[in-house]
Amino acid sequence: MKVAIISWESFLGSRIGGWIQATKTVDGLARIGWATDHLLLHSDGTVTLPDKTIAGHWKEICDRYDILHAIPPIPSSYFRKIGLPRKAQLLASTIFWRSPTYTKVVQRESGKFSFKAAINDFAAQCGVRTILAYADYDMLLPNSQAEIIQFKKYCRYKASALFRAVPNGIDPVPEWVESLPRPVCVPKEDYLLYPGIFTYRKNQLNFIKAMAKCKYPIVFMGGGMGDGIYYDRCRAAAPSNMIFLGHLEHGSKEFYGVMKHARVACLASNCETPGIALLEAAALGVRPTITVEGGTPEYYREDASYLDPLSSSSIKKAVDEAWGKGSLTMEQQNRYREMTWGKTAQITVSAYRELLGK
Repeated sequence: MKVAIISWESFLGSRIGGWIQATKTVDGLARIGWATDHLLLHSDGTVTLPDKTIAGHWKEICDRYDILHAIPPIPSSYFRKIGLPRKAQLLASTIFWRSPTYTKVVQRESGKFSFKAAINDFAAQCGVRTILAYADYDMLLPNSQAEIIQFKKYCRYKASALFRAVPNGIDPVPEWVESLPRPVCVPKEDYLLYPGIFTYRKNQLNFIKAMAKCKYPIVFMGGGMGDGIYYDRCRAAAPSNMIFLGHLEHGSKEFYGVMKHARVACLASNCETPGIALLEAAALGVRPTITVEGGTPEYYREDASYLDPLSSSSIKKAVDEAWGKGSLTMEQQNRYREMTWGKTAQITVSAYRELLGK
């Protein structure tokens, strides 16, 4: 069975969740003996490999494979434009969520909110392009059962299409993490961690406003996107007890040290499916506080405090509740430590076999 993961070339090296999922899936499949090509698609239909080697044009190479797996998903309209595979089965890891809250968060964070615009934006996301974006896929692999329900509600798909929930994962926690000292860049007392890149979707500005009068330190770990204007707005709005560390290299000692010594970690995003940074934090014993939008309850269950990303009072209440509960038990930590990319790869292979009837 020959498999290729396909992604937009423009995502190469980015820090978005879809690109992380793509590269980790390729690595995970390789570790269990499934050599997989990672194809990068261009708008003109040409294809390269991550090392910039020219692979050729889509029409020349797509039928070399039995499975073509899009991570993040690529609209059916693109494949119709450059040519649908004649032999290979087409899959997508959907990363899909739609709700009025999803659009309102982005609009409010960008400073362009209006109820009319929010309604129009939500309607557009549920419009023809979205509905038909997955119409040619043979199998859909959302990150949760909740996402499958959302997908079936809003999108058109083949009557014969198969669905399988394939959870996201994390890297195995290195043994040396257990003995890491508290980094000098964080407070000496307990603190709350907000990990992730600064984008409207991650809702940091609303979180800062909601927690402006809290008594405990808050540490932001993550850099800005694009021109960095949103990151600068967040820093300008933050009181003195909020610390901005910028981007820390994933998997570094500083990265793990900052995570390990936090009491609570929070993502007040417009949705998470499931919020990889909080899975990593929970695996280190940090109590998660996370948006209720998305498939989060399937991952964090009763361990997390859940919040409405549009409500300042809900954010503060959830954070205070998690702060009061404190760190996770070792039994709770171990459940997250088992959510590895290796396990994700095994479930993915099982989905491939199901699709091909093997």
